[in-house]
Amino acid sequence: MKKFYTLLLVLSFFTINCDSKKENKENITKSCKEVVELVEDCMSLHRGALGYVNSCGEVETKEINSFSTCEQVLEYIKGK
Repeated sequence: MKKFYTLLLVLSFFTINCDSKKENKENITKSCKEVVELVEDCMSLHRGALGYVNSCGEVETKEINSFSTCEQVLEYIKGK
């Protein structure tokens, strides 16, 4: 019976641990989606034109919002 409780404890730990990783990945994806939408707007592209982008690297929404021109935004992304 003790083995059963130990196994149950281990399985519940892995379930909780995997769930938090999934949640973190969703937050990263949401941030990347915001960056892609800002770039699409900047370049006057329709939403979804850059839908194939699935990773934004180190590009941050806060940095993109600080630029005043599209050229600055594109240079920032190109440098990352």
